[in-house]
Amino acid sequence: MEKNQNILIHALQSLPAKNPSDEVWNRINNQLTKKEKLAQLTKHEPPRKVWNHIEQQLSNNSNKRKNIRLALIKWGAVAAAVFAIGYFVYINNFNGHQNINYSEKWVTIQNPAQWNNHETPEAILSTICEVHPTVCNSPDFKKIKARIEQLEKTKQLILMQFNKYEPNTELKIMLTKIELEQAGLIKQII
Repeated sequence: MEKNQNILIHALQSLPAKNPSDEVWNRINNQLTKKEKLAQLTKHEPPRKVWNHIEQQLSNNSNKRKNIRLALIKWGAVAAAVFAIGYFVYINNFNGHQNINYSEKWVTIQNPAQWNNHETPEAILSTICEVHPTVCNSPDFKKIKARIEQLEKTKQLILMQFNKYEPNTELKIMLTKIELEQAGLIKQII
């Protein structure tokens, strides 16, 4: 129990008493009457159709939110992937550290004499004529022989254009084509 109960009672009685203004009592009264009036309202249960419609809209909203979340996650993943790829490309290409490679290639100087075979197409044709003299008199043989001689002249012109200080790649390709064509023509005769 309180030791100084008399002092406490005396202090409470000496406090100034104040009456609130009418405005405050009116506000309190209005609040209380609102609660009483709300309690007196009749309660109505809406039809089941209305509740179904409300539930459907709520589920649609939640599905839309889920779809929006999924779309945001997808776009975020795409943006992160693009950023990561861009970062790696940037690091690899623009880091100032470049690899420099070099190599040496020893090339032998081409000798045009290597294209002169010991067995010329004319020698092969003369050997065929010695073995089968009847073949040499046919018109097809004469056409093929003329074509082979023309290719041989072209080959000699190309050999004169060889330069031992240049790679002569195009000339080598042309010579290879000529030799292949000559070999094909000789094969037709045989």
